[in-house]
Formats: sequence, structure tokens, C-alpha cells
Amino acid sequence: MKTSFPLIFGIALAQFLAQGVAHGNSINVLDRGAKGDLAPLKAKTVEGSEVISSESASFSKSDLGKVIELHDAGTPTSGGHHQDLVATIIGVVDDHSIRIRPAAGASLPSASGEYGTDNAPIFTRLLNDCRGSNNLIKVPAGNYLLVAPAHFQSNLEPAEGAVVIHRGGFQLVGEGMDRTILTGCGAWQLGQGNRAYRGFLFVFRGPVSNDYPVVFNDLTLDGGVTQGNTTNHGFPASAVDGEGWDLIHSAVVDMGPPPLNSSKTFSNVRFTHWRGEEVKSVCANWDGFINMQHCQFTDGNASGFNFSFSHEITGCLFSNLFLISEFYQAYHKHPCLFESNTATALTSGGMAINGGTGTNPPYYIQNNDFTFMAQGGNGIMTCPADNLIIRNNQFHCAQFNNAIAIGCAGYQGSFWNSNIVIAGNTFAGPRNVIQLEGSGQNRSEAVCVVSNTSSGPALQVFIGGYTNSSASRVVVSGNKCLASNTMFLGGYSPQYALILTNNEYHPFQDDDGVGKTNVISVASGPLHQTVYTRPNSVYVLDDSSPSSIPYGAQLVIDNSANHLGLGYTLYPSSRKHGKPVSVKNGEVLSFYWNSSKWSTNRVKPDLSLLKNVSL
Repeated sequence: MKTSFPLIFGIALAQFLAQGVAHGNSINVLDRGAKGDLAPLKAKTVEGSEVISSESASFSKSDLGKVIELHDAGTPTSGGHHQDLVATIIGVVDDHSIRIRPAAGASLPSASGEYGTDNAPIFTRLLNDCRGSNNLIKVPAGNYLLVAPAHFQSNLEPAEGAVVIHRGGFQLVGEGMDRTILTGCGAWQLGQGNRAYRGFLFVFRGPVSNDYPVVFNDLTLDGGVTQGNTTNHGFPASAVDGEGWDLIHSAVVDMGPPPLNSSKTFSNVRFTHWRGEEVKSVCANWDGFINMQHCQFTDGNASGFNFSFSHEITGCLFSNLFLISEFYQAYHKHPCLFESNTATALTSGGMAINGGTGTNPPYYIQNNDFTFMAQGGNGIMTCPADNLIIRNNQFHCAQFNNAIAIGCAGYQGSFWNSNIVIAGNTFAGPRNVIQLEGSGQNRSEAVCVVSNTSSGPALQVFIGGYTNSSASRVVVSGNKCLASNTMFLGGYSPQYALILTNNEYHPFQDDDGVGKTNVISVASGPLHQTVYTRPNSVYVLDDSSPSSIPYGAQLVIDNSANHLGLGYTLYPSSRKHGKPVSVKNGEVLSFYWNSSKWSTNRVKPDLSLLKNVSL
């Protein structure tokens, strides 16, 4: 039996954790001088003065050397806006007044902020001094401030990060999400290149040595802003007021040349209050492995997860984010799993998957509970994805939401959307359930839509796309559509979707309200009811684009619900070639496509794609 990489990784990780500290040290960060003393305050500032006062704080000599952040109290930009202030306490005037450097850049009666010990140098030394395979770093309860050094040294690159790590072999373990909090700098400033930034918290920079597993457990990684998810998602963040998607504000980042860490595990970790991607990689041509277990991704202005490495994400919460995740498939070499997660309160969409190459290992998105309420947004979107299996999920959607959009705008890759399975899912609410939107390089090929259930507004498009959507080898089988008016818009180029008659839905109704020649097309599904006809009504079966109709496609023409009890003339060709059929009231006829014409002789379609479907 072939063992998957995630299973091998899980066994290795279990062995690693079982070693205890046999191959490393056990260290309490308090013993190395760390202090979890971050506290909020309100302060009165005077432009150009180093003295600030705060009635909410009680200062002492123990506060000397601490870092203070005050929002909107820094250097002015334009239009009356100011950067935030990041300063060091250099003197204590009295219980409620301190001297800071640099001085305030604005006069404010009550600037909000926080102050505490900057623990970044201590954590940096501690983690980079780890030797052996399994060092246990204990972080007791407290709120620990860690500030990126560029806030103090203008010659440093803003992306340097508060804690830059070049090795592995450690567990960073807290006392629970609500008790141990590691907080990055939430104050924005302008750095090199006039870029707005707040700073990364943990940066794993290659090339790394001592490549043993890294574990984060039972703690919160906080971005330090009061509100992470805002109404401004433009990027980069504004150099005037700091608002928007801050590309240099994340909890964990992998960057630099390979090799990078082979494996990282995050268990019971909360990521919250970030203006950029909460965790991400910004390196090419490398595949590590990321394991997320029972984590929380909350209050973020961008995506929660944006690693391009192989990964397992299980039992996690994604809430109050712009996006759940972005995943570039080109580098992952092992199967990926997104399972048993909950997503809700998303500002824009859900999961964006791109970079498909045509040779990717499978990506399983299964047994999740998704709530997508952004009007006009996409739930799961690809541009392009390869070997993607979306199965047994619950989708709760706003009416004008696309639950799944294949080939959406924003193409990033060198291949097309291919080998995609959408099976066993339940969709509630969306106007559009599955959209195949792309064309050209972003087209869709080999898509199976099987055994899904959908309900929603009175008019629901189960599978559709745009007028220029390009797709081939699309099979739709065994789905149950509960909307009172379900539409199939499968007239893709170069090949229509093969929509089987085992799909349960209210058949497409073909009315002759004006006494014209009426066209019945398999692109709108195989089941058709003629419910209103005239004595001279004429219908034709569409064969105007014979190469587009999949071999074995079936049309079922049902005249049993004709309101006037009339029959009509039916031609098996849109050109009215061949002998017409006289369809009687109450009659149901079936026609099959044999590559050149519609015939009453049964033809079996090619259903080999369905062999890839497993529920």
C-alpha cells in the first residue's frame, strides 16, 4: 500500500514530539529575560515634545527602555494624516508622565496605544541558538511585544521581521490561546522606498540549518492592530494613512533562498488582527510541509493562509477575513488536505487556487462548512487549478454569490483548469452554484460534477458560465436541484457539458408563445417540457454546432404537461432536415446524439471520467 506524505509526516512528527527534550533543551523564556507585560494606554502628546502624559498608566523606573506605540501621533504625511509613533521610553518624569524618543509628531489629547518590553531580540537569540532536534521553548501566560527592528533603524529593510530564524528543531509552546499572546507591532510607519509597513512577526529566512521540525502550540500570534479586517483592501497599504492591505504585516513568513524548513506544525494557535496575509511564503521553487491543527484565523484584512507549500489544514476556524486562503500549486509535490474546517463572516470570497501545472498531486477540500455571504463574491475559485477534489462540503451562500468559480479572472499559471471533481456537496442559497468562467489558457477540461444537492432562490443556475467560456469533457451526473427553476447553461466551446438524465431537477420549459420555430438545445440540459404550444407549433433539436455536442448526449422531450393538450411537429435537426416527428399530447420521447445527428437509437456516452470520482 502506498503511504501518503501527510501520513508519513504525521508519524515523524509524533516521534519527534515523543522524544521530549532528549535531543535539545527545555527553556522558559522568562529565565532569558522575556517579559509578557504589554499593556494598553491613552496618552496626551504635544507635537515636538518628548514628554507625554497618561492618566491611565502608572509609570516607574522599571518602564525605562520599553517601547511605546501611539496611533496617529507620529510624523505627518499629507492631508492632515500622521504616521503612528513608535518610540522608546528614556525617562520617567512622574507616575503619569514619561520622556520618549523620538518626540511626538502630533498634538493629541488622548492618543490610543500600548507599551511594553520589546522581546524580539530575546526570542531571536533564543530560537537561533537552538541545537539538536527538539528544543522546548516555554512561553508562560502574558502578552509579549515583538517589534520589527526597522522601526528603530531606518537603514534596515522593513521586511526584516521582528524575529528572524535560520534553523529548526524547536517547539514554541504557550499556555493556551487566551493566556499566551505574542504581539507584533500594530503601528504603521514609512520605511525604505516610502513604503507603509507594520512589520512581520516571525520570519523563517533561508538557507536554514538544523532542519528539524518546528512546532507552534497553544498561543496567539496577534498583529497588534485594534481592527484587522477593514473596508479598505487595496494594496500596498497607503503611504498617506497606512490603510489597506499591508504586504509587510504577517504572523509567519517564509522567505529567502532554499533550503527552507521542511516542516512546520501549528496546533491550537490563533492568528488575529493582521492587515496582511496572516501566514505566507514569498519564495519560489521550494516545497516544505505545513500542518495546521485546530487553529483560528480571525480578523484579517487579507487571506488567512497563503503558503505555497504542501499542507494539511484540519479542524480550523476562518472568520472575519477578506479570504480564507490563496494557494499557488506550482511548487507543491505532495497531496494537500483542507478538511473539517469552518469558514464564516468573509468579506470577499473563500479559497483562491492557482498555479496548476497539469502534473500536480491532488488537493482535497472536503467535509468543511463554508458560509459565503459577500454579494458577488466567489466561494472556491480557480485560475487555474489542477487535480482538485471538492467533496462533501456544506456551502451556505448569499443569493448573488458564486459557490464555485472555475477559471475566474486573475490567471496565474502555465496550464489550464484540469481534473476537477465537485462531488457530494450541499449548496444552499446561491444564484449560481458552479460557474466555468475561463477561456484560452484559463479554460476548463475534465470536470466532474456528481451527486451534489442544491437549493436556493426560485431561479438558480446549477452550472453555467460566460458567453465566451471554454470547456471540454465536463460531465454532470446524479445531482439533485431543489430550486423551482433550475437552469443548466452548459453551452461551452469547444464542447457542451454532458448533462445526464439522472440529474433531478425541474425540466427546462420550452414555450411557443408566438408561433415561431422553437429550438431545443442540450446545452440547457437534457430534460425539456413543452408546456404551452399552438396548433401550428414547430420545434427543432439543435444540431447547429455538431462538434460541440458530446457523443451520447440525450434529450428527453416531455409533452405530458402541455397546458392546452396539443401536439406539435418536431424536427430532429435545426435545419429541418430529415423526417419530422409528430409529438402527441402526453407523449415523452428520447433522442441520442451519435456524433452526426439526433436519433431515437440509444447511444452510450463516454463516462470514463466518473471513475475518478469517490465520495
